[in-house]
Amino acid sequence: MHPNEELLRREYDGRARGDLAEVAATFHDEIVWHVPGRSAISGTYRGKDEVMAYVRERQALAGGTFEITVHDVLANDEHGMVIASGRAVRNGRAWTWRGHGLYRFEDGKIAEVWHVEDIAGMLVQLGFLPEPGSA
Repeated sequence: MHPNEELLRREYDGRARGDLAEVAATFHDEIVWHVPGRSAISGTYRGKDEVMAYVRERQALAGGTFEITVHDVLANDEHGMVIASGRAVRNGRAWTWRGHGLYRFEDGKIAEVWHVEDIAGMLVQLGFLPEPGSA
């Protein structure tokens, strides 16, 4: 297993266990984390303190119900990708989605992250788009 694949698996395992110290240990001090969209957590977070505040806020918004299932991890010396799905309960309703993370590594740490979310899947759950195959 490539060392950067191990690094990504450590980060996701730390989040799954709620071990934020382990999560922070995988991050470069100057990490940049990009979250697309216009949600309460969208934006670009710079530095370990801002990124960890984002991680905590995301957990708080889901009331401790936020779960990620990792389906695959691909990594080389420069970049990595995590293919995952997520689940959370908000306002009494369960939400599921596919989400992927594109990672850049520097000095053996995660230096930059871009989230790619399944917006169409969320719009189906909200009732704005029909279920696949139902049109």
